[in-house]
Amino acid sequence: QRQRECVSQCMDRITVQLFGSVPIVSHSVLREGMLRELHNVVADALISFSHRGPSLPGRPNGVVDPTCEGIKARLYSRPCNDLRMCLSQRSVARYWIAASTAKPGEEDGGEGSIGFVRPGDDRLLKMALATLRSMQGMNPYAKKHGEHVERERSDWIHSMTAEMVVMSTLRQGAAVAADGLASEHGQSKNDQTAQTEKEDGGGGHDKATVAAVAALERRRAARVAEEAGRRAAAARRYGLGDAVAHSPSARSLARRLESGFSDDSSEAGCSSSFGFPALDQARTARYLCRALRETVNAAADWAYGERARETLVLGGDAELAPASRPSAEFDPEKDPVSIHIPLHRFAAVLINAAFVAESVDADGAPVLDKQLHWPSLTSVLVDHPFTVQMHSLAEHPIRALTWSDAVRARAWVRNGEEVRRLSAVYASRYWAGLGRDADLALVQYALAASHSPHDIATRLLDLGGTGAIEPVDKKTKGSTKG
Repeated sequence: QRQRECVSQCMDRITVQLFGSVPIVSHSVLREGMLRELHNVVADALISFSHRGPSLPGRPNGVVDPTCEGIKARLYSRPCNDLRMCLSQRSVARYWIAASTAKPGEEDGGEGSIGFVRPGDDRLLKMALATLRSMQGMNPYAKKHGEHVERERSDWIHSMTAEMVVMSTLRQGAAVAADGLASEHGQSKNDQTAQTEKEDGGGGHDKATVAAVAALERRRAARVAEEAGRRAAAARRYGLGDAVAHSPSARSLARRLESGFSDDSSEAGCSSSFGFPALDQARTARYLCRALRETVNAAADWAYGERARETLVLGGDAELAPASRPSAEFDPEKDPVSIHIPLHRFAAVLINAAFVAESVDADGAPVLDKQLHWPSLTSVLVDHPFTVQMHSLAEHPIRALTWSDAVRARAWVRNGEEVRRLSAVYASRYWAGLGRDADLALVQYALAASHSPHDIATRLLDLGGTGAIEPVDKKTKGSTKG
């Protein structure tokens, strides 16, 4: 155990030094596919510990089982920390969002394109959403009646830790892409690289690191050029001319090598994005809104199924009424409740990130010289399929919120003290922005986007009244015990 802790501390020091260097991170992401590998490892560390048998009390089928040894040992923690370090670089965070949501034709190197995208990186968001979906509905609780629970469960600690670590990593990426964490740090300058350049006298990046990465790129470029020469010779032999040498991919590679890893002074390397797309705030907000649409679709598929989601979107206003939806049959006195809805919370995170991206300039300062408007976010929030899905998805955070109120009102006293601790952490600063805050935000967004907000408000009051707020009936007051 002591040796394991020592190795872990040494790995922490190494990863901080490596991922703090933009040239090394860019080389690892664009050349070695590190983002895709880290997403794969995180997904394997969670999805592989899903419950595969029939659904049991507290163990839904296909959902991460917090009692597994891999979840208790937090095997997901190390790759999540490495991914968080990668996404702390703004160029990497923007590439992460853009590569996952780029449409065909936006990668061809023309005007308005995002440039080079490594094969497989277009599935980064889908992999992240699949990981979040594996934690949806994790560790549910059912209200106990009659005698007090004999043995309390503390599995909520492992399930909450897993969601907290993964969600904080993805939230970091969205926030860095939006404004470089300037809104959270309370500063107008969000580019930490510029601050480093000022402190180092314009040196920005370590010259030795830039030289080492440039040497690796030169050797790789030499091999690529040699292979291209052989193919060009073969093409000319068959009368195809220099078509291979002048292909768009070859030109894109040459342009990236010249801009990101030039042999000149480090000034050229500092002014470039090291091969990553140079996105402005408007395009970043557009990609964040696309990610928001995919997240909401994934959450609706989990809640109602893909075919049911399509029926819901196309069903018209009648499908919005709570009485016409299966969710109206939910009974907090009998049905299990899970506060783990990371897909819903990631949607709230992306809405906030898109709003921030369209509200600040490139340095993170508020835009004050023009009328505030958010074309990308507004186009999503007024889209009919999106508003219908948001209206329906408000059901699940409402359940979590009313469950927390009921526990604090001592309505779940038969379930023991562990449930009270879970409710306390759910609403505490340790889960700030990812627990109750995100659920409240999603309900607020649903109220603002839906054209039937009174249905959402009525549902919130109905569940709250059933769970904790409704007074005891006078006829049964005298016979009530405990």
